[in-house]
Amino acid sequence: MKNKTRNKPLTLEEKLKKYAVPFEDMLAELSPKERKEIDSLSNYYIALMDIFSLRKNLNLTQAELAKRSSVPRSTISKIESGERNATIHTLMKIAAGMGKELRVTLV
Repeated sequence: MKNKTRNKPLTLEEKLKKYAVPFEDMLAELSPKERKEIDSLSNYYIALMDIFSLRKNLNLTQAELAKRSSVPRSTISKIESGERNATIHTLMKIAAGMGKELRVTLV
């Protein structure tokens, strides 16, 4: 689609403004149960991103973290990619391998 005022293709930003559905609009169509499920999943994936980011910031490879945490490298890879759900015990071992403590809070 061309921009009528410039006769050039639309930029990505222009396409997004024109065609994207705001996330808030999508959420408005969800049931309370669906929203709760999304909140739950988003918290889990945020935790996974935190683990990945911390590992990268510490300049650790998955193999190095595996050795430090006594968790197989393949397990770390699957957890970071979201392919496998991790147990709290496994997350505690991974956190300890990076010199951190895992804290779980019920709210």
